[in-house]
Amino acid sequence: SVLTTGSDKPALAGNDVRLKFNLGENYATISPEIEGEAAIEFPYAQFKTSIPQARWDLNTQKIVMTKAKDVPLENSYFYTTRKDLDSLYFNADKAEYDIKTQQLKVSGIPYIVVADAKITPENNEVLILENARIGTLKNTTIVMDTINEYHRLTAGVVDIVSRKEFGGYATYQYVNAVNDTFAIKMTDFHLEAIEETSVRRRQTRSQAALQTVATGAVTEQDNISIAPRIFYKGDMKMYATRPALQLKGHIKLDLKKIKNYDTWLRLEQSGDEKEVYLDFDKTLTEEGKKVDAGLHFGTDNNLYITFVFDKKDPADDDFFVPSGSLYYDKETSEFKIEDRAKAAGEKKEGKVFAYNEDKQEVKFEGPVTFFKGTKAFNITATSLGSGSLVNNEIKLNTFLMADMNVPAGVYDLMARKLQEVIKNEGADEGLGDPSDLLYKIADLVGERVVKDFEDRSVKGYISLGTLPALAKPLTFSNIDLKWSQEYKAFHSTGKLGLSNILKYDINGAFEGFMEIKKNEDGAPVFHVFFKASPEAWYYFGIEDNQLMIHSSDQAVNDLVSKKTNVAKAKVGELVFVPGTDEEVLSFINKYRQNYLRIEVPYELGADPSAKKKPSKKKEEEDDGF
Repeated sequence: SVLTTGSDKPALAGNDVRLKFNLGENYATISPEIEGEAAIEFPYAQFKTSIPQARWDLNTQKIVMTKAKDVPLENSYFYTTRKDLDSLYFNADKAEYDIKTQQLKVSGIPYIVVADAKITPENNEVLILENARIGTLKNTTIVMDTINEYHRLTAGVVDIVSRKEFGGYATYQYVNAVNDTFAIKMTDFHLEAIEETSVRRRQTRSQAALQTVATGAVTEQDNISIAPRIFYKGDMKMYATRPALQLKGHIKLDLKKIKNYDTWLRLEQSGDEKEVYLDFDKTLTEEGKKVDAGLHFGTDNNLYITFVFDKKDPADDDFFVPSGSLYYDKETSEFKIEDRAKAAGEKKEGKVFAYNEDKQEVKFEGPVTFFKGTKAFNITATSLGSGSLVNNEIKLNTFLMADMNVPAGVYDLMARKLQEVIKNEGADEGLGDPSDLLYKIADLVGERVVKDFEDRSVKGYISLGTLPALAKPLTFSNIDLKWSQEYKAFHSTGKLGLSNILKYDINGAFEGFMEIKKNEDGAPVFHVFFKASPEAWYYFGIEDNQLMIHSSDQAVNDLVSKKTNVAKAKVGELVFVPGTDEEVLSFINKYRQNYLRIEVPYELGADPSAKKKPSKKKEEEDDGF
């Protein structure tokens, strides 16, 4: 033993060691008899070591320990004998014990394993004082966990408490989804149980597995982006066994063109994705308010667009409301709220809402609501649309079903007449783009039905009228609508694609005009006129709870006159009445003047198309389909 001045504990003790004195130069060498055995002990410091060689300089009263280059590092280690440090252990290739100051300085330490973290002290050295007390480590590097090494922290100020515990703080270089780096101060290092995913593992383990956890926090002033164009403030929790930080705080979209934009959204993200995805349907603001986004009708019946900023009035009716994940798509430079499975091409059902702030444009897909319907009159529609926040130009390609409570015989007569005209004179296809059609009907019939329809359509033409959900009185499969700011109305552009009337297949694109709006009281206004030939045109006009029906087919007009409910309708019920050529022309001419800027009066008897192409359906029928 080598005694320490003023202490009953020796500075150095050894068992199974070789001791050689060189009295000429006044030093002694000490080495273990068996390489790799912790034969040298420092009772005052309460540490043992297996370091291969120690040189005790009797003049300076220092004991210098070294490892030769050919000795493996694992054979040169230090561990504490103090029980409450739970066998704290580390490798090192050099040490020096100063008998006068009673301090043990160990160097060449690659790292010290504490719990599931690797702690590397500054200059790879530590100072050990009496009773294995390690001084506060500064400028420390921490890597955790020891297996996956997901996290690396630097500039740490660390106190090692035991083999399973350390405290202090360190800086974490947080890297977001586009590799921007932010320095986050992490504190409160402690152990927590690892959440087990297997019931069996939970049952067989005698004690819960633990992992190191640390916490950090950032403020709005830190200006941290956790994803492109998304700011964050709040808590950040680091789990050693998870690659991503767990976030509990608030995010704000980086909307540069919205004046004084300051809407923070609640975020709690426990997944391991670096991208930020919010469930829009459940997202609340910092104040606990539901978030607005979509297209809405103002109290003045004007249509306007929002994207995670407030509606003009919370009571404004929604025309389109998105659903799905809210995130920023760096590939397209768009903020999006969408069904991610649909976006990935895994399904056709679902909504899409994309906002390009640079262009101030939105794109949307899914169900739209023109107005609140009734049993007597309702419109069900889905659209692929776009809109501008600059000039409020809004366009829709729409699948629209009008369900009007009129005698079924009216629809039977119409359908048979139209089928006859198409058979004899032909007509352009009415279904529109095949791919767009599938997306439009998916939200009406469901994913299973649309997939079956798609598969069957490859083999031959299938009428949409065979799908029960689409067998409505007037099913328009391809209508291009445009919003008129001036008249606060949607109006059609181009031909009207009519798919079917009830179960009767039509599939024709006809010259026609459609107008949809609300009156000052918010009640629905709907007009549609379409013409397959001078002998086959039809008009339906709803306004002030009255439906006017008129046609080139006298049989239709006679049936409406005979069945009209004008005499027996109760107050508030939809009344259907016959019309006249003059009333139909009044609508058409006003429509053409307002929306098309055409002053020339319309002729009901004019042929809508001198050259008609036979439909694809007819070609397939002629080919044997």
